[in-house]
Amino acid sequence: MNWAFRIETIEGELHRDFLRMAYQIGEDNSQDPVTHTGAIIVAQDFMNVVGKAANHFPPGFDIPEGLESETARKARLEAIIHAEPSAVHDAARHSGGTNNATMYMPWAPCYPCSKVIADSGITMLVMHKQLLLMTSDKTWTAPEYKMERAFDTLKDAGVRVCMYDGKIGGVKHLYKGEVWEP
Repeated sequence: MNWAFRIETIEGELHRDFLRMAYQIGEDNSQDPVTHTGAIIVAQDFMNVVGKAANHFPPGFDIPEGLESETARKARLEAIIHAEPSAVHDAARHSGGTNNATMYMPWAPCYPCSKVIADSGITMLVMHKQLLLMTSDKTWTAPEYKMERAFDTLKDAGVRVCMYDGKIGGVKHLYKGEVWEP
């Protein structure tokens, strides 16, 4: 994985606990039947969660039957609203902002989400290394995600991109249809 050398490793119970919270938001609130993704935004002082969200579908969207079919997969990917921009919107609606905040998001952002993070004033992104390692090379380079470009966008915008390396504990996570305990 050629991304690993580009991401700073970060330690500490605080980061682990905020990642656990992001995982839990995804598990409790995601509508995606294949992968649950949650994100939280923490104020600069690390005392308050100012935004939180899970990946979800717009109101009125019918989740297609036959999740394994390519047609259902495409419909799901086109309609899903990712956790990252939803958390930014939640912060704007309820707390007044994301300036100098930190986003905790267990997985890596796609390119469109990286642009939202960069534009929001968030100055640090913390992901979970063990989930990143589960991500296939095919996903990293898929045109709908453009994850390599996402990291470049964040770096160019001055966002500190970090990964927590270690067991999270106390939560389960649905990833690509399989339940995993981070």
